[in-house]
Amino acid sequence: MPGSRLRRWEVLGGGLSALTSRVEVETADGGLRTFVVRRAGRGLPQTVQVEFECLRLAWASSLAVPQPYGADLSGRVFPEAYGVTAYVEGRVEFDPADRRAYARQMGEHLAKIHDLGGEAAALDCLERPPTGFETTFGAGQHDPFWQEERLRAVLRPLWPLPAANPVALLHGDYWPGNLLWRDGRLAAVVDWEDALLGDPLRDAGISRLDLAWILGWEAAEAFWDAYRTVRPVDEGGLPYWDLAAALRLARLAGDDLAGWAAFFEPYGRGDITAETIQRDYQSFIERALAAIAAREAQG
Repeated sequence: MPGSRLRRWEVLGGGLSALTSRVEVETADGGLRTFVVRRAGRGLPQTVQVEFECLRLAWASSLAVPQPYGADLSGRVFPEAYGVTAYVEGRVEFDPADRRAYARQMGEHLAKIHDLGGEAAALDCLERPPTGFETTFGAGQHDPFWQEERLRAVLRPLWPLPAANPVALLHGDYWPGNLLWRDGRLAAVVDWEDALLGDPLRDAGISRLDLAWILGWEAAEAFWDAYRTVRPVDEGGLPYWDLAAALRLARLAGDDLAGWAAFFEPYGRGDITAETIQRDYQSFIERALAAIAAREAQG
């Protein structure tokens, strides 16, 4: 902005694949504006374009996202590609006062994101999920409690899972850590770098699992009830996508559950431990396997 000057540059916490900073600028007329600059990890310039295009589409549809201002893949300003958005006041919330209301808002908003699939399909930067099983889930061989071999035995013969629903715009990592809240309302969905096109049940499984071990099974149910009220889908394949989400979590967390649990301590969730994650994960996959068994018994 002509005549503006930098007042403050603050690196924000969080983010594994991008460096995120809050930038305060004094404009020529003496006003203050605050932006967020996200610099892509090395070798990941395409994620900046993906995030910008998805935010642009969601913002134009009046969804709760930061307003996008631009993306630069040239390397002239920073060595990395980067994107600029408005700064949204809000906080990540892992212990909401009303967990069911929180989860319902999550479900309703994800349904609206998925409704953008038609427009998103025209974006050249968005890809479809990989079809290879190992490409998707890796080689496995993590801690036995993940029960990877059991889940792989169910999913491998069916992979890639057949798409039973029209293509949706998937966030790719729609979990409580990527949501900002203000005054009990969802203020912004952030971190769109994993966005892609695919069956909406893929996103749903990830959200359901993360809600189950962070806020409890009732929150996961409230999320899904709200979603399908806003956006009815063919949910016959949901138990399989729940198992796919479980294998994804095994790949991400690996053998460091204690480290994952420690992440939540600064948020007042010292009650989340390696043991509670194991317990809730096991309960989640048993529910999914029971649903699959019941479906197979019905023919």
